[in-house]
Amino acid sequence: MRNRVFRQAVKGVLIGLSLWLLVILLSGTNTFLNRGTVIAKIERAHVSLTLNEDGSVDVIERFSYRFVKPYRGVFREIPQDRIASRYSEFYIEAEGLIVQHLVERGTDTYTDVRVWFVPLGSDPVAPESGKDTVTVAFSYTVYGAVESGADVVQLFRKVWGEDTASWVPKLSALIRFPDSFNVSDFYTHPPVEVLRNGNTFTIELRNHPPQTFAEFRAVIDKSAVDFMDSSNIKTSSFTRADIEKAEQIISRNVVMGKWILPIGFGLSVILLPVLIFFFFGRQHRINYSAEYERKAPTDDSPDIINFIVKNVTSKLDNDGIGAVIMNLYRLDYIDFEEGDKKGQASAIIIKDKDPEALSLTEKELFYLLKHHSVDNYFNFEYVKKQVIRDSRKAGTYASAYNLYKLKVKAESSKIRMIENTGTRLSRILSFSLMVASLLLFIVFYSRPEVIHLALHSSIVFGSVWTIAFAIFLQKKDVFGRWTHHGREFYLKWENFRKFITDYSLLNERPPDSISLWEEYLVYATALGVADQVRKNLSRMIPKDMWERREGHHFLYTTTSVSAAASFSSLSAAASSSDSSSSSGGSGGGGGGGGTGGF
Repeated sequence: MRNRVFRQAVKGVLIGLSLWLLVILLSGTNTFLNRGTVIAKIERAHVSLTLNEDGSVDVIERFSYRFVKPYRGVFREIPQDRIASRYSEFYIEAEGLIVQHLVERGTDTYTDVRVWFVPLGSDPVAPESGKDTVTVAFSYTVYGAVESGADVVQLFRKVWGEDTASWVPKLSALIRFPDSFNVSDFYTHPPVEVLRNGNTFTIELRNHPPQTFAEFRAVIDKSAVDFMDSSNIKTSSFTRADIEKAEQIISRNVVMGKWILPIGFGLSVILLPVLIFFFFGRQHRINYSAEYERKAPTDDSPDIINFIVKNVTSKLDNDGIGAVIMNLYRLDYIDFEEGDKKGQASAIIIKDKDPEALSLTEKELFYLLKHHSVDNYFNFEYVKKQVIRDSRKAGTYASAYNLYKLKVKAESSKIRMIENTGTRLSRILSFSLMVASLLLFIVFYSRPEVIHLALHSSIVFGSVWTIAFAIFLQKKDVFGRWTHHGREFYLKWENFRKFITDYSLLNERPPDSISLWEEYLVYATALGVADQVRKNLSRMIPKDMWERREGHHFLYTTTSVSAAASFSSLSAAASSSDSSSSSGGSGGGGGGGGTGGF
C-alpha cells in the first residue's frame, strides 16, 4: 500500500505542477520565462527626481543594459498617467555604444523614445564581447505631476514601470524636494527601507521582478502650492486622512500577501490532512495474520475484485472488464476468433449456454455481447463501425455498457467496505485549497499593491496547489479506512496477489491443476498483474504441456488480452460517438512605462 500511495502522490505532484505552470502561462504571470525572452537585460537602474518650487519635476534615468540577443537599440516608453502629466523633450546620452539615430514619438502626455545603435532601418546585430553593454541616461521634465487636495499636496510617481520585461538586480532612486517644503509623510510601493537626509530620500530595491512597478508617494504640507505655477498643479478633493486610509489598506494587503496567507495556507495543506488521517484514516486492527493466500479468498466475480481491491471501491477499469471476458471464456460461455495477426482476437463467439450460473455482473456483460452480436458472432470491427456511423446504435450500446458498470458499482457497494468520512473531508479540503490558491493567485496577487509578490505567490501557492492536488488523487483508504470486514477482504486479496506474482512461492507450492492456473490468470488480470503471472506461468508450464492438459489455449497467449483491449476500444468509441451527437490606491503613481531592447 505504501508503494501505491507514494506512486499516486508522485503522479499527483507531477500533474498538479504541470497544471499550475499552465495557470501561470495563461494568467500572464510568466516571470519565470522572461529571462529568456528579453533582448537587453537591465543590470542596474538609477532614477533621480527633483521637485522644483514651481511644481515641475526634473527626471534623470540612468539604465545599464546588456544585450543578450540581436539588437538595434533601446527604447523608453511612458504612457499617459491618470492625471495627464506632461513631458518635455528627452535629452539622451549614451556610454559604451555610439548613438546612430533617435526617434521620439508621442504627444506631450505620452512619449516613446527609441535610441538606435545601428543605422536606422538596418537589421539587428548580434552582441559581441566588449560591445554588448551600454548605459543610457534619459533626462526630461514633468509638468502637472503635483496633486493638491483639500488639506495636503502629494507627489505620486513611479520610479519604475510595469512594462519592463527584464529583472533588475539593483534599482535605486533619489527623490529631492525644496528645503522650503515640509514633506510630512513618505510611502513606497513595494514597501522598502527609505533613507532620509533632510528633504532628500533614497530608496533601493534588489532583484526587482519584471512587469512590476515601483513607486513612491510624498505627502507635503498645503502651503507648498503657494510657490507653484498653477499649470503644474492638479486640483482634487482628497484629504490627508484619505491618503492614510489608503496606505493602511495597502500595508495590510502586503502583510496579508507576504506572510499571513502563505503561512496560513502552508500550515493548512500540511496539518489538516495529518489531523484527518489521525482521526479517520488509521486502519482498524483485525485478527488476520496470514502471509499469503494460495487460492482466491472469495468467489466474487473478477470485476467486483477489480472495483474493490485494485481501485479501492472507486471505479471499474479495463482490467476488470477484460478479466470478466477472460472468465467467460474460461467458463466456456464464449470463445475467440483469432485474426490475421497471431495473438490478436478479431471476434467473440457467443456459445449456446445458459448464463444463469454466472454472477449478476458477469451475466450483464454476457447479455451485452449477445445483444450486439450477429448470429452470436461479436465482430469488433463491424460493431465499431456500426456505433460510429449510427448515433442511435451508439447510444444503445453506450447505455448498456454504462448500465453494466453501474451494476458492478451497486454490487460492490452492497457490503460496506470503506468508511469514507476521512476521504470526503480530505477531498473537500484539497479542492477548497486548490480553488482558493487559484483565486488568490489570479485575483488578489494581481492587485497593484502586491503585484511585486507575484513570483513569491506563484511558488507558495503553486506548492499548496500541487500538494492539495496530490491529496485529492489519493485512494479512498488513505484518508478513509476499511471497515473490519473490508480490511480483512482487502488484505486477503492483496496476499493472494503477492502469492501469484512471487515465483519462488509459486515454485514452492505450484497449483495442482491447469484450471487453477486459469483462475490465477483471470484474477491476476483483475488485479492488474497479469503480465507477471503469465511470465511465471511460462517458466513453470511450457505451452505444449498446457495444451496437452487441455487448458484454454487463448488464456496462455495474449489473444484474450487483445480481445479485452478491443472491447474497451469499442466501448470508448461508442461513448464518444454518443456524446458527440448530443447537444488611487497602489499603482496610482504617474509615469512608469517600460524600457528594454528592440
